[in-house]
Amino acid sequence: MSDSHNPKPDEFAWLEDLCDPRTRRFLEDENTRVERFLAGHVGLYRAVISELMALRSVFTESPAMPVGNYLYYDRTDSPDGWPVFCRRRVGTLEEEVLVDVGELASERGSLHAMVGSVKPNDDHSKIALSIDLTGHERYTVLVRDLENGRFLEEIPDVYADFEWSPDGKGLYLLGLSESGRPERLLFRPLGPQGVGHQTLLVEPNEHYALTLARSRSRAYLFVTSVGAEDTEVHYLELDRPNRPVQLFYQRRERLRYWLEHCRDRFAVLTNLDRTDLRVMFAPCEPTPPEGWIEALSPAEGVVSGMDAFASHLVIYGHENGCGRIWVHDLAQGETWPIPAPEAGVPEGLGVFSPAENGDYHARWFRFEFSSLVTPEGLWEVDLETRSVRLVHRHSIPGYDSGNYCAERVWAETDDGSAIPISLVYRHGCAAGTVRPLYLYVYGAYGAVTSPSFSPFRLPLLDRGVAFAIGHIRGGGERGQAWHDGGRRLNKRNAALDVIACAQHLIREGYACPDSLVLAGVSAGGAAVGAALNARPDLFRAVVARVPFVDVVGGMLDETSALSALETAEWGDPDAPDELAYMFSYSPYQNLKPGRYPAILAVGAMNDTRVPYWMPAKWVARIRSYRTGRNRLLLKTHLDTGHLGAGNLIDELEDAALEWAFVLACVGRDTHGDIAEKATTQACP
Repeated sequence: MSDSHNPKPDEFAWLEDLCDPRTRRFLEDENTRVERFLAGHVGLYRAVISELMALRSVFTESPAMPVGNYLYYDRTDSPDGWPVFCRRRVGTLEEEVLVDVGELASERGSLHAMVGSVKPNDDHSKIALSIDLTGHERYTVLVRDLENGRFLEEIPDVYADFEWSPDGKGLYLLGLSESGRPERLLFRPLGPQGVGHQTLLVEPNEHYALTLARSRSRAYLFVTSVGAEDTEVHYLELDRPNRPVQLFYQRRERLRYWLEHCRDRFAVLTNLDRTDLRVMFAPCEPTPPEGWIEALSPAEGVVSGMDAFASHLVIYGHENGCGRIWVHDLAQGETWPIPAPEAGVPEGLGVFSPAENGDYHARWFRFEFSSLVTPEGLWEVDLETRSVRLVHRHSIPGYDSGNYCAERVWAETDDGSAIPISLVYRHGCAAGTVRPLYLYVYGAYGAVTSPSFSPFRLPLLDRGVAFAIGHIRGGGERGQAWHDGGRRLNKRNAALDVIACAQHLIREGYACPDSLVLAGVSAGGAAVGAALNARPDLFRAVVARVPFVDVVGGMLDETSALSALETAEWGDPDAPDELAYMFSYSPYQNLKPGRYPAILAVGAMNDTRVPYWMPAKWVARIRSYRTGRNRLLLKTHLDTGHLGAGNLIDELEDAALEWAFVLACVGRDTHGDIAEKATTQACP
């Protein structure tokens, strides 16, 4: 690629062409390097994979969710790790297997099977499942008759979202554009009466994508056109299916809103007349903002979602990256926070998140609670009395939370912004005792990276590696302004925040450049890559999984549905000043000769969000520029997409590769392999 802003030609453009024999050979050679690395650290890899597999048993069965007269759940205890979706009648122990994903994948000869949604119809006689068998995120919906076990329908080339009609005789689906954008609301009658799709709504604007949801009351279907800065909601009254789809309120610049059905009115989640979201109410009919009333906004925290029940409205949000939940009593008009159900959780670090809740008339609301040191628990709160009880907690073999410590520290940037950092480590890794540290960042799309518990970090923590999350700008941890501060023409701030986090952790004695690892996934790869270009000296190693490291190439790719949808996040390549800004920080375009830390990059051949060639070209150019002999590895999955294989075993093997790489780089290979040693002394 050559451009007036960046006239240097792209010497690795051939890697974008799978018909070029050099491309396949390059990817195979790079995968061979990874195999050689694992062979050289086989003891470490086997130890880590063994520890992860032992933790697998923790999640072999999900807590059962009551829906009607059934308890629905899934388990992953099969040898191959594919999920099996099941149910049993309330009051019985007899299991009914609804869908065995491993069986489906095997029958179709696929190594990839990512499940989007699984939903029974209203009378529980059928089950529908959306599944992606290629990794391209073009789903097939399968419908199974649970009375005779036969698959009735197979509906290809749709999006993951779908909803049942109330009578169970049809499905509402989202049809895809050629580039993969959800653009059409479809209705598909099932059985003999099914004659193709009926198109109910089309979103022609390539800068918007449709989402689909049925209200918890089961009375309405909401179809939301989602753009980067505004939304528009259509709805269908499901008890009047012959009535046309209704537009609630036409899109307006920078106005975002979503609907839920709440008794005799709509709850409207919106940023009307403010930066962040709040909840308002409106009649169940097309209504302009002048008719939206009774704003609800918690005293502290940022609102991000809502859920309606017959007597209460539940409001989700967060504060500095930690999830919060509030309950609004519809009869009394009172709003109250759900209190932390566990003692001993570090102040401000407890994370609430919604669990599955099936019954609109339920008195008990389910939620999950954890922290960096507290294993996740499934809890219920009585919406009338506010009492809380524990429903289920995963038991982590050999885990004692008393061996670990979590804390929140703040890094200050040159422009005066304060960046929250969440930390967890084994005792003995506190400030003043420098140990290896793994710093994870994301910083895009207003997404919140919560400091919740993960047992799969234990192979790092138990070898003395601290784990940190840098809640950098571009995410939503501190509201819309936090997102705005790290997107579009502020995107460089995300990388500057990464550097500020690293410098703070080093200055305060938590880490040292010789043992600091930086990691990011997907859009987080842009911040990681830009920080690496600016300060390669700060890091011992970098991990970049499906990393968006060619921002310019991605946004100029007209075949991608995401390029048009995401201009508000990354910039408009048709605007010269914005394209120039992208060139100024895009990691791939700003690589230069010099010494780089050790790097592990991971790509996926069928990735439609971050094409395989992004990490491939990035690694190829680094290899041509670098001095020194630090490890440089690229693993490309040849049969999966952006979201992985959908298989727990494959996910754990990927984690084991990453942890083995990190531990080898920081000198924590404790199993006799040859490792690059890193200092654990205080930094000068």
